Amino acid sequence: MPNEIAPNVLSWASELDELTTEQAARTARLPILAGHLALMPDAHYGMGATIGSVIATETAVIPSAVGVDIGCGMAARRLDLRVDQLPDAGLDGWVNQMRRDVPAGLGNWHGTTSDAALAWMNDNPPPVTLRKPGRAAEQLGTLGSGNHFVELAADEEERVWILLHSGSRGGGNKLATLHTGSARGATASHSLSAPHSSDSKWLQPT
Repeated sequence: MPNEIAPNVLSWASELDELTTEQAARTARLPILAGHLALMPDAHYGMGATIGSVIATETAVIPSAVGVDIGCGMAARRLDLRVDQLPDAGLDGWVNQMRRDVPAGLGNWHGTTSDAALAWMNDNPPPVTLRKPGRAAEQLGTLGSGNHFVELAADEEERVWILLHSGSRGGGNKLATLHTGSARGATASHSLSAPHSSDSKWLQPT
């Protein structure tokens, strides 16, 4: 069950620092909120809005509350392997192979475009507004920076799973910048912002 840590704030997080709690409480006081603000287990302090928060609004859209990680995602898949079937090198060998095969970190991607990436791009053509489709193709199969990761895990039946948390590789930042700029322009005459946060403008219809 969630805990109500502040008026109008429900939290599913087991650990919250003071900055995160205060930021969520400020956002929860905005007049456009439709119900409670909810904090997920991974909630932590963000630039414009609390990362890991769910903000239901009425007659308003807050682009900066969506954040810059649009396109960031997680997936878990069970492999056709059991723990005792892992290669002789075990997890150390797997980690080393991931480091070689999956570029990670800011600005790191494949130096060339693989046939698999080209085939995927052909089957899923990007919009004409994508300025550098070649660079996008080079980033397929890369990880990103920050808190993104690839992980192996075993369940209670000793079956092996792979868990992926991938970054948006810059695409999310460009989308967020575009829509936040549109919101600021559209609300120039009647915009509001959360206290102490210049990034929390929202788009509110006239």
